Amino acid sequence: MTKNSPEPSLMKQTLNNPIAILAYALSICVVSSAVAQEWVMSRDHHSWGRFSKGSWKQVRVLTDVLNEDNEVTSTSKVETTSQIIDRLGDTFALEIDVKTIVGERAFESPTQKVKREYQGKGKITISAPIERATLEISGTMIQVEIREVTLVTKNERRISQIHYSPDLAPFIFKRSTKAYDAENNLRYETNMVVEEFGIAHKVVGETHRVARIKTVHKQNGTHRVTEELFSEKVPGGVIAHTSTDIDQKTNRVTKRSKLEIIDFAVGNNGGKRKENKEGKPGKPKVKSESDNESDSE
Repeated sequence: MTKNSPEPSLMKQTLNNPIAILAYALSICVVSSAVAQEWVMSRDHHSWGRFSKGSWKQVRVLTDVLNEDNEVTSTSKVETTSQIIDRLGDTFALEIDVKTIVGERAFESPTQKVKREYQGKGKITISAPIERATLEISGTMIQVEIREVTLVTKNERRISQIHYSPDLAPFIFKRSTKAYDAENNLRYETNMVVEEFGIAHKVVGETHRVARIKTVHKQNGTHRVTEELFSEKVPGGVIAHTSTDIDQKTNRVTKRSKLEIIDFAVGNNGGKRKENKEGKPGKPKVKSESDNESDSE
């Protein structure tokens, strides 16, 4: 007797619950980018931190869940618009609109406001350079510092070795991370590497020089392999990605997703679609009580 795969059931439960839909969408479009950037040396190195209030990005994510026969059991399309509504000190806030389409059903979740810290929560220790190295990527020689970064929270200890460039985005060119729980059990490990650098790519009609980044994340018996394109000119950085979840025991693909950018804008310039010259599509220009304080840092 063939066992039913748990993923379709989980996806079905998620997609039948509007609150769960929002959480699922945020995990794809916001949290996934944050995981890849666990710490930054300065706010200007953060994929959102270098942009002013009013900057926004709109992306579309297509996700398939597969069963044990490699058949697609459910497909969802999530469109997410994220806009910076505040920047203050070590934090920034995003306003997030999510629209999810599953089959013939469409869900528009209430607008959410999410506050984030550039460094994440916990005590961070960054070592002095252990050594210096030169990486050659796509014919470019990149000078990097090899450092160790430790992040300690109440329930987790995370240790990373990184190859860091203070001058060139995406700033981290290699990263190996292991995370341990309070009992010192390995929770997950992640390896990231920039495989191509400075390659030309069209982004909403513009030509950007982008980096191609590959990340392998191993946790709870699943390998997640993600390949993404990163542009420092776009809020949030990621302009495209493909992601595949593979069961470690069976080597079976359980889920796959594809992200593509729809539009973006830096500041309140209306973006490429020109739907609203004072902000993101359908949104007024962003105003905040802390505008003067935030932008004068």
